[in-house]
Amino acid sequence: MADESIFAYGTLAIDSVMETLLGRIPPSEPGVLRGYRSAKLRDHLFPAVVADAASTTRGRIYAPLPVDEVALLDAFEWSAYQRVTEPVQTGSGQIRLCSVYVLPLDKQSALSEIAWDQQGFVERDLTPYLHRCREWLDDYRQRASPAKRTTPTDRPEA
Repeated sequence: MADESIFAYGTLAIDSVMETLLGRIPPSEPGVLRGYRSAKLRDHLFPAVVADAASTTRGRIYAPLPVDEVALLDAFEWSAYQRVTEPVQTGSGQIRLCSVYVLPLDKQSALSEIAWDQQGFVERDLTPYLHRCREWLDDYRQRASPAKRTTPTDRPEA
């Protein structure tokens, strides 16, 4: 498996979340995902994107991430998401193929009509969310040890 570019539009687009999960802030650049809209999920702190030809979603392109970091992000992300490959426009106008965590059509009822407010999330929810991320990561590492090969519980929640 080769390293992959990831397009992040929600909590993964926040430096402190990536640093908590990966132990570093990977190099990134702004990106725009066309044909998808972003909104807050019902009953969750984080957003999702769904296909919508008339919409765009702004976020960050992390490129390239090693396979082990992508695997960790796959395990971390909400279980209802699907990871798909989509073209994302960089700040300089280039197109880069990126993996994107999207909400499939059959799960769209989980999406609210409320736009996700990253700044509000950072001000209100980031500190306890980072604490839950650290707890999740500890669990993930314990379960990934050779003695235990199971999947950790779903991502941190409120």
